Formats: sequence, structure tokens, C-alpha cells
Amino acid sequence: MLVNFVVACFRLLDELDARTLGARSEPMDPLNPQDPVPGQTVPRQPVQTEPATREQWNSRAGFLIASIGCAAGLGNIWRFSYVAGENGGAAFLLLYVACIAMLGVPLMLGEFCIGRRAQADAVSAFGGAGRKRSWRLAGWLMVVASCVLLSYYAVIAGWAYKYFAGYLFGIVASSARGDFGAYFNAFVADPFEPVLWQFVVVVSTVAVVVAGVQRGIERFNRFLMPLPGAIVIVLAAYGLSLDGAIAGVPFLFRPDWAAFAHPAIYFAAPGRRFFPLCGMHCNAWRSAHARRILHRPASAS
Repeated sequence: MLVNFVVACFRLLDELDARTLGARSEPMDPLNPQDPVPGQTVPRQPVQTEPATREQWNSRAGFLIASIGCAAGLGNIWRFSYVAGENGGAAFLLLYVACIAMLGVPLMLGEFCIGRRAQADAVSAFGGAGRKRSWRLAGWLMVVASCVLLSYYAVIAGWAYKYFAGYLFGIVASSARGDFGAYFNAFVADPFEPVLWQFVVVVSTVAVVVAGVQRGIERFNRFLMPLPGAIVIVLAAYGLSLDGAIAGVPFLFRPDWAAFAHPAIYFAAPGRRFFPLCGMHCNAWRSAHARRILHRPASAS
């Protein structure tokens, strides 16, 4: 059913694009192009909101890797395990998957359609999606939300940079001396060091974005995005090797139906899925640069 829905969405997009790019035509007077006369047709030219040379993704793989990275999100790697543990394990997982199918995927496809159709920035894309001015306001709100999101994502990414460099050069092991909680508290209490690492994150992010879609985002995603997945697999394997870990497997995969009686689960599961999968105009922006590779339904499925 979901695949059929995806196919129908992209067939509709292709039909709309064909009409916009000249499938419809109007009769025109050869002496006065503004006045139609029977017997002659001149194709109607599409309205260009941005240059036709808009940079595109080089491959579908690059587009999909970037989409997967955004859909997974930092929060799903950082918070998913303990949020699932606090909300019933397998019960939370079932509701989480249901939210993906019924809420996340349709909204994500909606953003893909808006971005691919408009081939423009978020404000222009959402402004052209409806006749009311509130649609354009929605585009502005997504841009503002992205800036707010970056403000704290850059802080957390700075922590990751700090620990990566610390473990790479053996600083963490020698400085923490077994008390890793005190080491972290001392780091975040420092008035200078966290700001420095946040600055490094922002500068590196700007450098990648300025390089462009193909030479920047797509090139770096190809080798950076598989790393979190590999790290999660290694951590999961290590966790399963610990004493008593096997006892937690039934908790994660055997639903406790009584957990559905707690209201908190109905806020935790949609919130954990809705936030990274859609919104913040990321899907619309990516699809605006994917006109050459997003014309097939398989790109979304």
C-alpha cells in the first residue's frame, strides 16, 4: 500500500511537470503574439523562480545517503535507546513504526513533492504550494526552526568533536582516570573550551555547504554517513556481550501490552519519529536539487 502511494505521488508530479513545461499550448497570432488566433500554437513558457543551472545531486545514492542521515538524526542515535527503555521497549517500538508509516512517510513525501515541484528555496517552495500567505509563512518558520536547531546541535556536535580528538590522542583516558562523569562536567563548565569546539563545528559545516551539493555535501556524506551506522552496530555487539544483556532482548522485542495504558508513550513515539523525519524544510531542499534523479518512484520507496 505504501509503495503504491509513493508511485501515485510521483506519477502525479510527472504529469504536472509535463503540463508546466509545455504540454499545454495556446493559439497565438504570428503578428501579435499576445493575441490568440485559430490554427497556430506557441508553447507556454514555464515561470522560472530560480536559475535553470541549479546544482543537482550527482547520483541517487548521494541523495539517499543524505536523506537517511537526516531521517535518522542525531537524536535517534543519542536518545532512542533510553527513550525506548523508559516507554515499554517493544510497545514503544511498535508505536514508533506505526508513526513512521502513518505520519512520517506521508509528510516526508509531501516535502519531497513541494521541493521537487518548486525547484526553489524553502520560502519560495512553500509559498507556491498554496494560495494563502500562510504557506509562505510556513517556509519562513522552517528556516527559523533550522537556525534554532543548529544552535544546540552545534553544541552537541562540538562535544563529539572534543571526545573524538581526545580519544584519538589518548587525552580522555589519561585525564579522566576512570571518572568520566567528572571529566565531562569539568569540560562543559569551562567557559571557553565548549565554545571553541562549537565554533569548529560551525566552520566545518559552512565549509562543506559552501563547497556545493556535489563537491561538498554529497562527497562528504559518502564516507561520513556510514560511520554512525557502523558505530551503532559495534556498540550493539559490545552491549550484547555484557553480562545480563540477553535478558534485555525480550524487553525490546516482546511487547508488554500494559504499556499502552500509559499516556507518555503516545507522546514519546510520535515525537521521536516526527521531529527528524520531516519538517525544517530539509526534505524540500534536497528534492529541489534532485530533479534529474527523483523522477522515479523508487527514489522515495
